[in-house]
Amino acid sequence: MPFADVEQELSDTMVGYWTRFAATGDPNGDGAPEWRRFGAAEGRIFLGEEVRSATDNRGHGCGFWRDLVTRPRLLPEAPVSAFDEALPAR
Repeated sequence: MPFADVEQELSDTMVGYWTRFAATGDPNGDGAPEWRRFGAAEGRIFLGEEVRSATDNRGHGCGFWRDLVTRPRLLPEAPVSAFDEALPAR
């Protein structure tokens, strides 16, 4: 089954990002929206019907999960996992 036009455009965009990354170590170029380095606090990229860089804060979407894994344990005898040890101190 062939891709819908919007799916083909997204596929072409992703192939471009990955090809540039494999060739140069940088996915950016050819007029594509900037894909910022991992950990860049100033933004992120959205991949979908529209591909775009954004500068909004994603904390509203991650706050629940951050709070869930960093809140104090209800049972002090609960084992500490490697994930818990990797979390930054609050």
